[in-house]
Amino acid sequence: MKKNKPPHFLAEDKKGLESNPGGRPPGKLKIFFEKNPGIKILLRYLPPLIWMALIFYASSRPRIGVSGSFWLSFIFFKTLHLIEYGVLFSLWRLSLYNISYSQSISIAISVIYGITDELHQALVPTREGRVRDVLIDFLGVLILGQFFLNILKKLIKENMFLRSIFFSSE
Repeated sequence: MKKNKPPHFLAEDKKGLESNPGGRPPGKLKIFFEKNPGIKILLRYLPPLIWMALIFYASSRPRIGVSGSFWLSFIFFKTLHLIEYGVLFSLWRLSLYNISYSQSISIAISVIYGITDELHQALVPTREGRVRDVLIDFLGVLILGQFFLNILKKLIKENMFLRSIFFSSE
């Protein structure tokens, strides 16, 4: 079985990979995940799937207003589009890090989900699906995706449990 190398942002700090800030012996997690590979796969792919479910739920709700001002509401909701799809991209990117073309696949999943979300919104009373929103989702993937990915990388670098889920061999 091919061993996965840690991603480049963790490879530079080999001591950090082996250090144990939580006080737990490093081998226990590895042994646990070797005995239960399905749990590791579930933990790796669950965050983006939960995020997609949250987006779907939010899209199922009737339209609400945050202000009497059209422009304030417009800016607020389009900023939410940017954030939610930037987060979605970064979660998929981490989940698929060991797959060739993971960045392209993560972008494709996020944009295709954005398209299906707008189609879904077209069926919800008081909501409407718009091509403009798909473009805003795509901008969120491109612009904020890397920002959120950097935050998640920092969190994973500092947490042995998360490192063992995302960056040790299958």
